[in-house]
Parts: sequence; structure tokens; C-alpha cells
Amino acid sequence: MPPKKQLPDEAIENIRLWIQRFQELPTSDIETWNEDTLPAIHPEAEQISPPEGFQGNQVIDFYIERRLQAQGIAPTPVCDDRTFQRRLYLDLAGHPPTLDESEAFLRSPHVDKRSREVKRLLKTEAFATHFAELFDTMLMERRGKRWEDRRRKNGWLDYLQTVFADNRPWDGVVRELIVARKEGDADPRAVWFLYERENNHQAMAEAVAPVVFGTQVKCAQCHDHPLAHEIKQGHYWGMVAAFNRSKNIDTKSGIGIAESAIGGFISFANLKKESQAATLNFLNGVTVPEKRPSPDAKEQDLPEYYLVAPPAEKEKVETPAVPKFSRRAQLADAVTQGNPLLAKATVNRIWALLMGRGIVHPVDEINSTYPASHPSLLNWLASDFESSGFDLHHLIINTCHQ
Repeated sequence: MPPKKQLPDEAIENIRLWIQRFQELPTSDIETWNEDTLPAIHPEAEQISPPEGFQGNQVIDFYIERRLQAQGIAPTPVCDDRTFQRRLYLDLAGHPPTLDESEAFLRSPHVDKRSREVKRLLKTEAFATHFAELFDTMLMERRGKRWEDRRRKNGWLDYLQTVFADNRPWDGVVRELIVARKEGDADPRAVWFLYERENNHQAMAEAVAPVVFGTQVKCAQCHDHPLAHEIKQGHYWGMVAAFNRSKNIDTKSGIGIAESAIGGFISFANLKKESQAATLNFLNGVTVPEKRPSPDAKEQDLPEYYLVAPPAEKEKVETPAVPKFSRRAQLADAVTQGNPLLAKATVNRIWALLMGRGIVHPVDEINSTYPASHPSLLNWLASDFESSGFDLHHLIINTCHQ
């Protein structure tokens, strides 16, 4: 948070001069200690497309080999079958293979036995359970046994296992997490993702942003992001506004999150204490128009504003209220339709899980501050993932290449 008492003008001028003089130092006098620094590659080289007809694993090899050649690094030899299987099991199932599983794989006569082993593991209960645990941690964080018990009781962990066992399209899963109610064939167990935030709309926004944009937005709460200048303070509060008509409720059919058709018009102040209205303005450039009432107007909450109206006073809640204009649904549309950042965020996260480090590192900082190590590879994988219908199994098969 910014200090309540701002620095005097004289101190600010001294800091400005110090920064200016530091920038004027010869580069040889500045110690370069960043371990992530990589040799520069000719900018045009990264734009070369792979040959037509290449399979996913061949495309990955194409971009990786080009980068290694540019850096003068000899690639590591292909590992043997036993090592490959052990790594695969640890990544996809969370445990090493049994002796019988190892012997069956080593004795297999199939030329493509490695890809067969990947596909076989993706159909196992161990894979669904392992990835459910991984994504539970990434989406919800570790909060202790009490919270784990609540997640299990309310079907959250079972929901995640179903997502990976049935290979549900990831864009549909993301929509379920954001809309958080019965919509078409949506799974009601997804409600827990927002419900656990206990009406903390900022926590909801901060949890969703890395999933749909691949980057944290917390640093833009009080000001524009100090390093990634494309992330504005208005983007942070636009995400918050998408959730601030939502409220946890308990209904006859279980937990739910009601959404109001009115209210929720907020403003935020920058470091200069200038007030601005929070609008549905998101990091991927989408702005959702919404009529804002005048400051002295009193809104009426009328039944005709709803698909499912809230109960009258003292009535038992049957189902959560659903407005005709839903801010959560508008956000879900904005981030699952025509949003290339969703595919990039997912690809980068899966790559990090399987390789130990994302193409962008840190994994949830896909922004101008942290460039991708292999930008064309990330772009190709994201495009291929989107073209596959956000098929997670397809993405994993490509990434677990030989």
C-alpha cells in the first residue's frame, strides 16, 4: 500500500537525479547478476514458421533446436526408455511406475510405445487425481486441513478430477469457474471456486486474472503496474467490478452465489488521489458497456431485471438470483472468446508442470516484464491448443514428446 504521507518534492527530485545518474553509468560498470539473462537472438529469427506437416512434437523440437543452435549449446541426448517412463509417471501420475508396469513398457515391441504410454496414463485415475491436486493448489492455494475438508465435502476436488478424467474443454471449465451457477450443462460443483473467497471480490479478481490472462494484477491495485505498463489500475478494478454484485447464499439445493442486477458501481483513487469510475474494462482490451446511474439516483431492484429473481423479503431462497445482464457472464465471455491470453496462460502452466519451468518465468507473469524464452513456440502451442478446442490431453501429448 502507498504511504499515507507522500515524500516532499525535494526528496522526489533527489531520487529522480539519482536514477538519471545511474542510467548514465557505463554498462561495463554495472554488475549483471540476473540468472535469467539469455543471449540475444536476432528478432526476425523467432518469426520463422516450422515446415508444413510437422507433428506437435516435431514443432517443439524445431523451435528448441533453433534456440540451442543460436546459443551454441549442444542438446542433451534422448533419454533411455526406463528414464522416460519414470519421468512420465512422476509428471502425470505423481508416483513412479511399479515393477510390472516398468517391465511391460520396456518389453513393448511398439515403435511408438512412448506416445502410447502417455495416452494410456491420461486415461488412468491416477492422472485425474494427481492433476486435480496440482490444480487445487494452483487455483485455491494450500490453506490447511479444514479448508481441504470443506473442498472435499462440497465436491470441489471431485469436480477437478472429473475435469481431467473426462478431458473437458478448458475454456468451458474457465467459464464454469467464473459464472459459478447452473448454466446449460455447467457443473454446479465449480461454484466452490468463488464461494471459498467468502464475498471478497478483490480475492476473486486476483484469483481469476492469472488463469485467464496469465499474469498477476495485484500490483495494479493502487496504481498502474510499475513495471508491466500495459497493466493499468483500471484493469484491476474492472475485474473487481465484475464480481462485486455477487454474494454467497445457501439455498434448498445447496450453496450458491447470487448476483444482483443493480448496484456495484464503485470508484478507485490513484496515488494522486484522483477518483475514477471502475468500469468493466479488462486486460485483453475488452470493455463491456454498462449504463451508470447518476450519483443522486436511487436504483430500484425490479423482478423484470432478472432471469431468476431474488426472493421477496423473508422468503426461503430456492435458487441464486440470476440477472439478465450478468457481470460475471460478461467477464466469462470476454476471457473465453477471442482471448489469446487464455490459451497462452494454460500452455505456459502445463509446460511448467512438465518441464519444471515455464516458457515464461515466473509462470503467472506473462507480461512485458518477463519475456518468453521461446516466444514463437509459445505462440504456436497456444494457437494449436485453441484450435484443438482447448483439449488438455492434446496439449499434454504434444508436450510429453519423445
